[in-house]
Amino acid sequence: METMRRTDTIPIRYHPVFWCLIILVLSLMMGPNSGGAMEGSGTMIPTEGDKKSGGEVSGTGTIRYISLEGGFYGIISDDGKKYLPVHLDQEFKTDGLRVAFRLRIRTDVMTIYMWGTPVEVISLKKVE
Repeated sequence: METMRRTDTIPIRYHPVFWCLIILVLSLMMGPNSGGAMEGSGTMIPTEGDKKSGGEVSGTGTIRYISLEGGFYGIISDDGKKYLPVHLDQEFKTDGLRVAFRLRIRTDVMTIYMWGTPVEVISLKKVE
């Protein structure tokens, strides 16, 4: 009996399962601590060893709730600059709250939000 040969098969390099396996292997090689951890707000928080500083800023401003990308809180300084804290304590999550801040600019952080400069809060105080 003659063996039938299929001529309509997809070469392995074009097969979707092949690429899924490649992506899986690469992600396993990178490991869970390769780029930081995700905080519940969707903001990327690097591990302690990854923290880098791009300088510090201080001043006064207003905390605002921004309804982009699912919503988040940011700080708009009195001179109009926008800062995106990588972690903001619950007590400061109030739209319109006036604050005095000292922030460290984070140059190693990527976020899903297309707004402001990512910063680490050094100190934050409510002001009248």
